[in-house]
Amino acid sequence: IMRKSTKKSLIHKLFLFQVKSSLIFKTQGLKALCFIRKSHLDNDFKVFKQLYDEECKNEMKLIFELNKGMNKNQMAYITLMSDDIIYAECYAHELIIHTYEHEYAVKMTLKKFMEQVKQAHCFIQIHRSYAINMKYIYRIDKNHINMVNEESKNELEIGRKYKKEVNEAFRNYLMDKF
Repeated sequence: IMRKSTKKSLIHKLFLFQVKSSLIFKTQGLKALCFIRKSHLDNDFKVFKQLYDEECKNEMKLIFELNKGMNKNQMAYITLMSDDIIYAECYAHELIIHTYEHEYAVKMTLKKFMEQVKQAHCFIQIHRSYAINMKYIYRIDKNHINMVNEESKNELEIGRKYKKEVNEAFRNYLMDKF
């Protein structure tokens, strides 16, 4: 399973094997996909396998044309897994895709990006300039969303006309996950 996860770039997945069942509840803040108890190993592993397979089905391979400036002769493409994308930002007539390690400027509108990631069922537009992957939401308040952690560079504004839709979509996303 670990080999499969590194090949598929499932960096945010956490595999936690716990010997003491009493510690399971203390570790739930880790956002593990599943908890496997030694005392229930066979059953817990079957549940884990089902959840893992379902999680992998929702992941999509996406191909984007990189923005190489004014040089029209050079075409370059990047392939990303949908789970690797934290958020996309429309800035100065280009789309910037943010991942943990890189930012990619691509030739695409935010509308086209949303059409391309629609089947992943985890992206939502929160502002006329931002679309986020709900898997990476750290905190939501009235006007902002923190992605990944509390750092200000990861704080995105929620547009007025998107507030209701964002809250409803995130609530539905959480209900579907659990």
